[in-house]
Amino acid sequence: MPVKMYSHAELCQYEILDLFVTQYISRSRNINIDFAILRKSDFKGSSKVALIRVELIYYKPQEVYDAMRTLAEPENSRTLMDGLVSLIYKYGDERIQARAMLCDIYHHALHHEFTKACDLLLMSHLQENVHHMDLGLCAFRAGLISEAHECLSELYPGGRVRELLAQGVARSCYHEKTPEQELLERSRLMPYHMHINLELLESVYLISAMVLEVPNMAANIHDTKRKIISKNFHRLLEISDKRTFNGPPENVRDHVMAVTRLLINGDFLKAFDNIASLDDKIKEEALRTYLITFSSSYESLSMDQLAKNFDLSLPRIHRIVTKSVMNGELHAGWDQPSGCIVFRNVEHSRVQALAFELTNKYLSLQRVMKELHKQGQAMIGWITIPLLQVACIKTCPILKGFRSFMRNVVNSDKITPMKTKMCGAKEVVINR
Repeated sequence: MPVKMYSHAELCQYEILDLFVTQYISRSRNINIDFAILRKSDFKGSSKVALIRVELIYYKPQEVYDAMRTLAEPENSRTLMDGLVSLIYKYGDERIQARAMLCDIYHHALHHEFTKACDLLLMSHLQENVHHMDLGLCAFRAGLISEAHECLSELYPGGRVRELLAQGVARSCYHEKTPEQELLERSRLMPYHMHINLELLESVYLISAMVLEVPNMAANIHDTKRKIISKNFHRLLEISDKRTFNGPPENVRDHVMAVTRLLINGDFLKAFDNIASLDDKIKEEALRTYLITFSSSYESLSMDQLAKNFDLSLPRIHRIVTKSVMNGELHAGWDQPSGCIVFRNVEHSRVQALAFELTNKYLSLQRVMKELHKQGQAMIGWITIPLLQVACIKTCPILKGFRSFMRNVVNSDKITPMKTKMCGAKEVVINR
């Protein structure tokens, strides 16, 4: 029986892979190969494959699309998206159409089409979702401060922005989650390359709230029943005002609070200085990220070129690079006569990456066993030691110590033995 093309595409796309391992990166490199062929006779199957392609394109700006596309792809990502979503709207089922609609809204917002994205969101009747975030950023870029604040105000009052955007797992000290619940939540997480910068999102929200709230506070300074536009912003401002001493701003929130106090006093020149310092901070982090990300692509890089690209002074660039080298983030050195950064390529091979991953897993296992031993509940399975030997790690010093620790637990005479059963295997006598 011939295998349907869209079934193979769905299997490849939705195959359960851990987002934190090297297999996911290898899988992402084969995107263009997987969707090179599309069966035009099976329209329902074609709509499923089109949805997979939509989910791989909608979050990419035009610049990223230009860098990755082949000559067979359309020159504009919007053209490709229009063709794919039209196919889905015509032949796809209701669930596929809803997902394609959300991706289409995000793509319009990413390309500064705020009005069209809002119209599509209202037509979809899917307003109760986190896609207000991309509309808020789009409105802020267009200068629509009120609309940006309205879109982002639903995310921040609960303090669960990371979980709502599927960029982290919710942690609670009041109740513990079962392994099944934690695995289910981790399966819903977005991959790293699709994450939204939370500091950028917070800065957009706070700045839009500041622009709306400061004139409102000044206009109703004696009115105790005045309408509060942003309760979350007011709470942060009250916390900042109650401090005995406010030092120099260190993060996005501190900068916005400092600018708010200056704007309330009418000192807009110093407020501009604080905003400029925030811009410089963004430039510094952009430079550091660029060097760390693309260090393997360069042999050397001129400091004058970095100063021109990032609009930073030479002493500041020298300080940022030196700090990154000292912290071990950047494997490079200075060539003082030419004023260049010389990179040392130390990219790990796949075997080395797997070795590091194996070591980390057994270190985690060692910590768990120590905790269980402290509680008097340590358990050793009959298959643990053979697995260590099969994995060819008998010579690893860390694992040698781990095996000796396990033998000490088993041979301990201080506590009584207990019988246990593991996964239907035969019973083994161990010490608690």
